[in-house]
Amino acid sequence: MKKNDVDFSWLSLGGIGEIGKNCYVLNVAGKLLIIDVGMSFPDMRDFGVDVVIPDFTYLVKNQHRVAGIILTHGHEDHIGGLAYLLQDLTKIPPIYGSKFTLGLLRGKLAEFDLGDTELTQFKPGDDLNIGGIDVQTLRVTHSIPDACSVAVHTPVGIYLHSGDVKLDPTPVDGRTTDFDKLASIGDQGVTVLSMDVTNIERTGLSGSETSVRPALRDYVAQHRGRVFLTTFASNIHRIQQMIDIAVELNRKVLVLGRTMVDNTAMSQDLGYLKVPPNVLIHPTDVDKVKPHRLMVILTGSQGEPLAAISKLASGEHRFLTVSQDDLFIFSASPIPGNETAIYSVIDDLFKKGAEVIYGLGTGAHVSGHGNQEEIREYVQIARPTFAIPTHGEYRMQMRFKKLAPQWGIDEANVPIVDRGEVWAFNRDTYQQIDTVKTGAIFIGGDGGADISRRMINERLALAQDGVLVFTVVLSADGERIVAGPDLMNRGFLPEKQAPELYVDLREEIAAAILKNRQRTPEFQLQLRNNVQNAIQRVIFQKTRINPTVLGMVSYAGK
Repeated sequence: MKKNDVDFSWLSLGGIGEIGKNCYVLNVAGKLLIIDVGMSFPDMRDFGVDVVIPDFTYLVKNQHRVAGIILTHGHEDHIGGLAYLLQDLTKIPPIYGSKFTLGLLRGKLAEFDLGDTELTQFKPGDDLNIGGIDVQTLRVTHSIPDACSVAVHTPVGIYLHSGDVKLDPTPVDGRTTDFDKLASIGDQGVTVLSMDVTNIERTGLSGSETSVRPALRDYVAQHRGRVFLTTFASNIHRIQQMIDIAVELNRKVLVLGRTMVDNTAMSQDLGYLKVPPNVLIHPTDVDKVKPHRLMVILTGSQGEPLAAISKLASGEHRFLTVSQDDLFIFSASPIPGNETAIYSVIDDLFKKGAEVIYGLGTGAHVSGHGNQEEIREYVQIARPTFAIPTHGEYRMQMRFKKLAPQWGIDEANVPIVDRGEVWAFNRDTYQQIDTVKTGAIFIGGDGGADISRRMINERLALAQDGVLVFTVVLSADGERIVAGPDLMNRGFLPEKQAPELYVDLREEIAAAILKNRQRTPEFQLQLRNNVQNAIQRVIFQKTRINPTVLGMVSYAGK
């Protein structure tokens, strides 16, 4: 197959070989359909980075071919990058999402002055035509309302995108996965399935969302002080259960954290969250409620430093302080990379005398992604010819590939693909036909500035080995040192701890300058570099530490 002569091809700009920043691009007879535009959060080494988004270069260059964007659900890793993409486009394509998904999206777009963007709402189960491409949606259960799978009709058969899915038999809202429509799509003939494999390493079933209620109720009922629960702000079903428990046990509810407050308000307005009158209270009224009558639902389940629970743990919250009679429940699993931040918050809460419920085995959380048995059932109902494991890291992709023959798919029909690879499919073959520019774009600061990998590496080097700054002043002819060398450190060995090293450094600086004393002011940059190299050589030889070295060589009277 030639890349300019295919009826259907598939490309991931994010969300494959990783968990996060999901963004998939389908080429259907020359038109591009984008499924989800997500983001991810930085790990502990990405200093100063707020969010990570896919590299949208390919989409910007080919925006004239984009028929539309369809969103499977409202989690950040599926919609959080959309505002950044729209800022780069000269014309915004049609955008489709469910009622709850668009409710979350509108708030995000407003923050980027994109609040007037036209959005098209559908109900999971609706059939659509997006720029001439026929698309079917079907309701699936997940940890957020209105999640759906997407079936795209192509010249080579149906492409089915599972989205994030679990097969919950008893969801909180009573809206189960639409197995009849999934079976109907399977009967029509699925050529390619991209399948959520996040929990492929877990056997059995993931557990119903309603299964957490008994444990959560017991924790609240047995505790005689304040109860704090943290979960994802988008997990409206979990929040609904906690509010129901509070009402049952005669507790008032305080909601803390900007995203939690915004999401609960939006969910109430749209009818997804039902709260009886006089249950929710304002933070300024918290002292009017006795501790055993108060429940607090707050942000920070992933240890985010500015979230409400982190501020409580550090003693910096505006309205509340932690007391020894408090119970904190972490009703969420850690996103990979967040463990250190989460456990730091938990440690601080324990230090303040609170009790903390966290981790596996507490009964306080179930995953929103299906385990092996649910993945098997979805695959066997869809009956695809080819399957692409997505929404998982490499080992998860490989685990799916090894299990696929047990579920009716030849192992050879499960390609292990990577971001940026363009794969063409027809009804009985597939192959990689191209590679496009992709990767991660790091965003930091209120201005949303791009941060390069080089900048992050420099920050990492500063954090690991510190910085040493030198200054020295030479005579106008560059023949003599008239001031310095002066040395200043940050995050590096102080002079009191290593006096001999600093003596050696000053001698080495003087030697490097005298060796280059014919270097007059026009050679100032080269002389400075020579001094930096000499300093780094001495430090590494004596300490095996490699700090960042900065400095200035100036000339008297110049």
